[in-house]
Amino acid sequence: MRLIDYFDRGADLFPDRYCLHDGVRGWTYRDVRAQTHRVANGLLAAGLKRGPHP
Repeated sequence: MRLIDYFDRGADLFPDRYCLHDGVRGWTYRDVRAQTHRVANGLLAAGLKRGPHP
């Protein structure tokens, strides 16, 4: 499994549970999923190509 798969699974099971916290602000699994997918889609839109998975 890839790291992103763990976050996605957490978002499927516990979307409103905190996933990350920096001592001041917390992010739910839903928040983390949305942000990581925005970053990934931005990289793809900028021309980054998907490579083979090991």
